[in-house]
Amino acid sequence: MMKKFWYLAMIMLCAMVATSCGDDDDEEVDVEWAKLNQEAFFTISANKEYKALKSQSNAGSIYYKVLKEGTGTERIYYNSTVKCYYTGSYVVTYKSDKINVKAGDVFDSAEPPYQNAVDFPVKSVVDGFSTALQNMHVGDRWEIWMNSNMGYGSSSSSSGIPAYTTLKFEVEVVEIVEP
Repeated sequence: MMKKFWYLAMIMLCAMVATSCGDDDDEEVDVEWAKLNQEAFFTISANKEYKALKSQSNAGSIYYKVLKEGTGTERIYYNSTVKCYYTGSYVVTYKSDKINVKAGDVFDSAEPPYQNAVDFPVKSVVDGFSTALQNMHVGDRWEIWMNSNMGYGSSSSSSGIPAYTTLKFEVEVVEIVEP
């Protein structure tokens, strides 16, 4: 009886291990993609042109540089809604069965003259975007870099941005809709 138990336990253990292991190629893609994105973020963090901003959530920091300084003085809060122009792009080139992007490829944008500025409730965007907005003023245009823990983390976004992606945005605050 004991021998049957161990035999059955070993079969169940092997079955659990076999089903819990994903496709090795998928795991390598995630690891390589994450590594390249972290390296790109590390490179920017060492660049003296960029300044660090720690998030209020303590999830990490973003790096930014001011492209245009605005004239606004009103503060943007976590509960504010702001109207912004923005462009989000990838920072590394990578090709696999699941991911095929080039550094600079735009994943989302609302820029003139073709698109209107977009209203963002500050509390509804990813931590890195929220951190930047709470430190900007009307008229400011920043280039912002955030690693995956300040973006979508280990999950893909609903718009198809892969997990472990370092995000780069150019953001311009046009108006504070609700202070």
